[in-house]
Amino acid sequence: MSLLSAPRMWRDVAALFTSTGPPGTPDLIGVEIELIPVTRGSDPRPVRLFESAARAPSLQGLLQDWARSSGLIHDERRGPGDLRFRTIHGGWITFEPGGQLELSSAPRPTPSAAFAEVVSVLDPLREAAYAAGVKLVGRGLNPWHDVQDVPLQVESPRYHAMDEYLRRYGPDGARMMRLTAAMQINLDFGNPAQANRRWRVANLLSPVIRGSFANSRLRLENGSEAVSGRSVIWERTDTSRTGALVATGPDAEGSPASQYLDFARAAHVMIRQDTEGTATAAEPELRFEDWVGGESPPAPDLSDWETHLSTLFPDVRPRGWLELRAIDAPRRRWWAVPLTVLPAVLLDDEAVSLTLEILEPLAPHIADLARRAGVEGLRAGPVGEAAEQVFLAALEAAHRRPPGYFSTEMLAATVDFFQRYIVNRRTQADDESGVDS
Repeated sequence: MSLLSAPRMWRDVAALFTSTGPPGTPDLIGVEIELIPVTRGSDPRPVRLFESAARAPSLQGLLQDWARSSGLIHDERRGPGDLRFRTIHGGWITFEPGGQLELSSAPRPTPSAAFAEVVSVLDPLREAAYAAGVKLVGRGLNPWHDVQDVPLQVESPRYHAMDEYLRRYGPDGARMMRLTAAMQINLDFGNPAQANRRWRVANLLSPVIRGSFANSRLRLENGSEAVSGRSVIWERTDTSRTGALVATGPDAEGSPASQYLDFARAAHVMIRQDTEGTATAAEPELRFEDWVGGESPPAPDLSDWETHLSTLFPDVRPRGWLELRAIDAPRRRWWAVPLTVLPAVLLDDEAVSLTLEILEPLAPHIADLARRAGVEGLRAGPVGEAAEQVFLAALEAAHRRPPGYFSTEMLAATVDFFQRYIVNRRTQADDESGVDS
């Protein structure tokens, strides 16, 4: 057992806020896109991850056939029940608990390179899937099925423990694992001064991101509808480990690492190991700091701490880079937009300063505005006006970059999105229809 000490906990969290790239190298950009697999047709059905006796379409068969025919991916399974593919560009195709397909790009020096990698794999894969009777849909929430239709597809002790733990918070934990899909943008922290500012701006952007990229309509218990049901579901799973992290008052002067350490210590423990070392659901509402304090022996070790950090899911997660997690999976037409706007405002020092100026007045209300933006979209208080200013700052910053940093297609899509949705305070969820992806 590796002993866990307060200095070690601090060092581990501080490392999460330290850029993994060598000093002086260009900022790197990555993107992860999750897609929901359903059968093609007027009555879509879930697509299983693994082949079954019914011989229905499966992602396993589809991807293995496509790997052989396309040469764009290679099977990298590590054992029974595992399914993963390495792309020829160095990225990965993996699968979420409900069978959602996820493409993770390799870190790239420009957003245009990251976008080119994504579309060079996903566009032909989606065409091949469609020909085989499967649609890979860009939505933040599966609108056709519920948890009884989509059992856990990835069999692992970790996912079973997560599933058991989250069920204590009602049905939303199971829905989150099985039915939601996101797009994540990963951005370098930069140097220490840049890291602190980028972290704050990224979290202040949470309402803007949720409202601008809402794409998961959900009917709520009171009869109203949320435009980002995915973010509503995430908020209702376990608030001790989710949401936007914006310090205010005297706490705003502290380092992001110290603030995140406080957040991590206060979060409930999700997974513990039993006497045989198997991941199991922790007892209800056990804060990690109480576990460290000896209230639930045996005391946690280094492995428990690392597991705990991996089960924290705020809107922005530090991992040696900024992982921006609040984007509903967009429709194909708009994949380029988050990958343009967020690098533009967060990797440009002038844009960071301007965005801070736009959003800092909202800091005391960020948590409430983020929740409201998940329901009301860009009509939530000042979120729409802030989003319009942020998009304009992003487009201005994008044009300061050298040619090719953002492709012409990416810039055109962002302008179109801005005029179609942001200016009119609308979202993709406002014009949902049929099985459009």
